[in-house]
Amino acid sequence: MAVATSIKFKSIETLLASARRNGRRNLTEPETKAILKLAGFSTPKEQLATNARDAMRVAGQIGFPVVLKVVSPDLPHKSDIGGVRLDLHSKSAVRNAYHSILKDVRARSSRISIEGILVQQQLEGIEVILGATTDPQFGPVIVFGLGGIYVEALNDTVCRLIPITRQDAQSMVAEIKSAPLLNGFRGLARVDKRSIVTALSRLSTLVARFPDQLQELDINPMLVNAQGAVAVDAMALLTRSPSERKARDRRNRKSRHVGHSGHPRKREVPSKPLKALFAPRSVAIVGASASKGKSGYFILKNIFYYFCKLIKLTPR
Repeated sequence: MAVATSIKFKSIETLLASARRNGRRNLTEPETKAILKLAGFSTPKEQLATNARDAMRVAGQIGFPVVLKVVSPDLPHKSDIGGVRLDLHSKSAVRNAYHSILKDVRARSSRISIEGILVQQQLEGIEVILGATTDPQFGPVIVFGLGGIYVEALNDTVCRLIPITRQDAQSMVAEIKSAPLLNGFRGLARVDKRSIVTALSRLSTLVARFPDQLQELDINPMLVNAQGAVAVDAMALLTRSPSERKARDRRNRKSRHVGHSGHPRKREVPSKPLKALFAPRSVAIVGASASKGKSGYFILKNIFYYFCKLIKLTPR
């Protein structure tokens, strides 16, 4: 596992600038992991292969079992289209998986750009997710929860506004409903929760440094065991460039004033501010409290079931 000792901001900025020069917003898994390694995250042994023979050679060097994953800037979610193969224990299995992935991906679309197949060390541990996104109302937000495919099925996540303190990170790890799984529940091995706290702190610092560059950054899953935490899969989305934002704004202004027939539209009352007021995607409760006798507790309890995302801000 490769571990960087400190966050190398200048090197990260160089990687982000390179992607922008190429006109891309979606970073591939290797590109995202290169940023994470520069930020001090642990990653598995892995290498990109461009043919089946190369994939078999790399797998032999890494050691079995291995995982194969397609690498493409057009495919941020690889498993949805058959772009991932797990539990490969031999070179012949790697060869067959390599060709099978390419067949499945190209069957979906011949226009997908494929850079190669990532051959990765397969590790064991509990899957968690670390993510950061920019909320249009509150700015950068960090998320933590149960990872892998279960994050969408169980929706067991907590979030905080960035930047966070180490104490914030510790409370996030303790707040998820599945926290007992991290403590050795029913025979499971106890994991190194300090490594999760460190990872959350590093992710917060990274996104806080580049709020105008990183729109989203997800580590899903991060495998956690007694030895530490490893970023197994990751993706990042860059913000729009100033020129892209200006072009989008011009298109929006034009579409608001000119109809499909080419005639000017009738003046309409903008609905976006009203929608944000009456149908918010997230709500911040300033002064939320866990004490049942306080008003902050009753406010939180009364609106909890009406909104999909609550951000609790408790004064210190």
